[in-house]
Amino acid sequence: MKSKPGGRFDYQLWFQGEEAETELEKDTRRTIKLIHRAVSDDMEKFVGGDPEIFRLPPTQKKGFLAGLGKSDEISRSVILTAQDLEYYGQNFDLSGFRGPLNWYRNVEANWKWNCSTAGKKLSVGIPALMVAASDDAVLTPSMVESLRMSDWIPSLETKYIQDAGHWVLQEKPDQVNTILKEWLNKLNQNSRL
Repeated sequence: MKSKPGGRFDYQLWFQGEEAETELEKDTRRTIKLIHRAVSDDMEKFVGGDPEIFRLPPTQKKGFLAGLGKSDEISRSVILTAQDLEYYGQNFDLSGFRGPLNWYRNVEANWKWNCSTAGKKLSVGIPALMVAASDDAVLTPSMVESLRMSDWIPSLETKYIQDAGHWVLQEKPDQVNTILKEWLNKLNQNSRL
């Protein structure tokens, strides 16, 4: 990833530095409005700002949100209520973004651990469910398959929800809940308790 900046995961390189925290924490409500988007949202309409800069990778434009509109120019997503925005904003005002960004900052250590387990028979022996979205630009359906998660989690059941993106829980809550209920009921029926 470091040797080929500008790709799909370039934002993860940007997240490595303290500049990312400064940028995201400058206006937490703007950050949340820009990040928390539904597939059905009109990206060109809501982001405001400069579309040419918006399309550049974060490491080139020196910011994850660079080129995007000011807070008052950005509409809320259909999946983000005013109450949600205020709740998230207040909490990120208190905690900052260091915790969430640290997940990305640990990616190299995770990769090294994964390499150290290559060829070893490791598996998760309990039932597991993954709900994936058809239009997730980060964790694409093809990536879910190529990661061969079922090799690690033999009892993994994967369900896909159409017309949803990275925030599938908020975009399609009824479908997610139906999948969860059906999966949990099936577990309960198969349980030996």
